[in-house]
Amino acid sequence: MSNIILQPCANKAAQEHYTSTMLSPVPLSLVHSHVSLPDQAALTTFSDNGGIRLWGAKPGEDGRNAARWKRVAPGDYLLFVHGGSRVSVAEVSHTFRSQALARSLWGETKTANGKVQTWEYMFALLEPRDFTLPTITLNELIGRKRNAAVQEFVVLGLEPSASVVEFLDLPDSPAAGDEGETRPGVR
Repeated sequence: MSNIILQPCANKAAQEHYTSTMLSPVPLSLVHSHVSLPDQAALTTFSDNGGIRLWGAKPGEDGRNAARWKRVAPGDYLLFVHGGSRVSVAEVSHTFRSQALARSLWGETKTANGKVQTWEYMFALLEPRDFTLPTITLNELIGRKRNAAVQEFVVLGLEPSASVVEFLDLPDSPAAGDEGETRPGVR
């Protein structure tokens, strides 16, 4: 069963990151100097003309995003919520962690409590597809209040994920494994 990962992508910084590393694949030559040999091999497998689409999550104020990221595996879908009715969906092909690569791609930011962080919990993704999915409809599918906004990186549970996968008619990737199995690619 493929998980759906909600990712807010409406503010200026997120849109800039989306444009620079999702719409424009990052050259593998830049990536390879910041990742392990096994990650280099995996990323090369999914490269598109020598580039790879990348996204990342910060650890978060209390480190909660690390635990969320560990639940993500190849075959899951990152759902970028751009605001209004526009979303983009990209399938996860690999997960890895690299502070150095994240800093070189997106720099650093400070949390509300002044901690310096970067988007080190990383995802390699296949080419994104755009969909029309109003926030109200998304919230109904996943069991949230009608007007709730996507404000943070969240991995949905099995039932809400299945609802979104079905609504968007996404292939349910066999790479994601079945309920109760150990999921490949999760670290």
